[in-house]
Amino acid sequence: MFIISPDQIEQEGKFALDATMAGINNTAEITVTRKILNGKPDKVILKEIEDERIDMVIMGKCGYGAITDCLLGSVSQRVLYGAKCSVLIVK
Repeated sequence: MFIISPDQIEQEGKFALDATMAGINNTAEITVTRKILNGKPDKVILKEIEDERIDMVIMGKCGYGAITDCLLGSVSQRVLYGAKCSVLIVK
């Protein structure tokens, strides 16, 4: 059994967020806010959409395949159908 500590999860999350933020070319007049939140991803994203009155969400599709998506569902799919704002899903 492989167990990852909460500290390691947080450290890896910060690393991924830093890499993502570094790759964003924010020359346009777009506000980008960095946040680290805990919980089920789809629930946290949907709550953040409501709390921050977000107009549009852009997120990636993981791409595990049609069968896996049907069996497990996906965060992007749950956000797409649960959000009251526009959602753009990119490959």
